[in-house]
Amino acid sequence: MKAINWGSQWVSFDDEETWKLKGDSLKSQCISNVMVWAISHDDTNATNAKALLKGLGKKVADLPQAKPMPASEVLPKEISLCRWVCISMQLVKELVS
Repeated sequence: MKAINWGSQWVSFDDEETWKLKGDSLKSQCISNVMVWAISHDDTNATNAKALLKGLGKKVADLPQAKPMPASEVLPKEISLCRWVCISMQLVKELVS
């Protein structure tokens, strides 16, 4: 983990180098998987996610380009899976109308 500080304030972060060190440490303990707790702290370019993948020697795929879509006023078609789903859809219809 790397850190930047100014006065009594500090911020820690990981980059490709620190992820590689952490990955090597995990591999040496026969731990083959990692988990990211809060991906919401990454930026819109997925800088940390890309550094994690590169540091662990994984392929970095292109991110999908998500575009905002207008909300639909059409309710989803009811799917009869079980009585609880049907009851839930009926409640949604009642709440909307």
